[in-house]
Amino acid sequence: LSNYRQASDEPGVEGLYELDLGKVDLLIPSLNKMVVFEKVQASGGVNSPEPDQLEAKLNLKLDAGVLDFFFHLEPKQNLIKIDVAIDNLSVAPMITLLPANNPLQTNSGVMAGKLQYQTRQGLWSTSGDLSLKNFEITEGKPRQAFMKWHQADFKQIDLRRLASGKTSLTIDEILFDQPDFKYDLDEQGFSNIRRMFAKPVSTTTPSAGPAEEKSANFELDIKALKLRNGIVHFADLGVVPQLQTDIRKLNGSLLGVSNVPGRYAAIALDGLIADRGSFRAKGQAAFDDPRRNHDVLFEFKNVPLKTANAYFMKYAGYPIQDGRLDLMLNYKAKDAELVGQNRFVIKDIELGEEVPNFQG
Repeated sequence: LSNYRQASDEPGVEGLYELDLGKVDLLIPSLNKMVVFEKVQASGGVNSPEPDQLEAKLNLKLDAGVLDFFFHLEPKQNLIKIDVAIDNLSVAPMITLLPANNPLQTNSGVMAGKLQYQTRQGLWSTSGDLSLKNFEITEGKPRQAFMKWHQADFKQIDLRRLASGKTSLTIDEILFDQPDFKYDLDEQGFSNIRRMFAKPVSTTTPSAGPAEEKSANFELDIKALKLRNGIVHFADLGVVPQLQTDIRKLNGSLLGVSNVPGRYAAIALDGLIADRGSFRAKGQAAFDDPRRNHDVLFEFKNVPLKTANAYFMKYAGYPIQDGRLDLMLNYKAKDAELVGQNRFVIKDIELGEEVPNFQG
């Protein structure tokens, strides 16, 4: 570190540094969780291009990933700018930070992109684009894939502190390319996503004030969430007969995802089911409270009845040899009450031999 510029006789500050930190265990106090990197190296420099400015560069290597930081400070203007370039950064150390009821893990997935952070006069903002490639999350015992995709692009991210005191997150578009995930509903109609992340319901009735205040202090706005050539392993254990099927070549979108009360996301999805079947979903959903205000219609056509074999063998005593099923599942919720309706049409059913020693 020197108090002059090597390139000239002008006063200023310059410095170069390089550190090899080896393995680093970083505690996140607010979550009481650890982020672990096996190999960490840091290098960079600092200089003062003007008397009232300070600039610094930091190259941070985290295992096989790289973070490049460029800092620009103007103390008199109370201004801080930070540009970040991300390349091949593993997401595995960060997945454990997700607020899931049971630990989530991943063996693959890297992040790339560019972000810019700026703070001035007490306000701050972060904007940029991110991409997650070859991503997979596993859960349960034994571990099984819950969600994976070839690539997910987060375009025009804008996270900022507003003058009103609120925090706002806006994303212009999220595009999932070749997503593959599980979505099931149990006998009570609760999804696996809710079971994984929802906190236990308190026995006491909380006051409405703090919850409303927390929701009002954070605003989410995703203009478009798109799926391209996806797969959903869908199951509904709450209908009779129980339905389990894979939806392939899933394409579509959710438009206007927001947690602002009174705003609804428009849902439009379509896909294919094995052996000439099809799937379509349309409707709207409110994201200010996941327990209420949904009206989504799932339409399955020409579904092989063999997907319900477990149900028929258990309750009717016969396996299904052939047959088709059309069904419409209307998931409608209002003020935390599920009021959906379902309609089934069974076509050309053919039963096999009676299950030996059946006791239904």
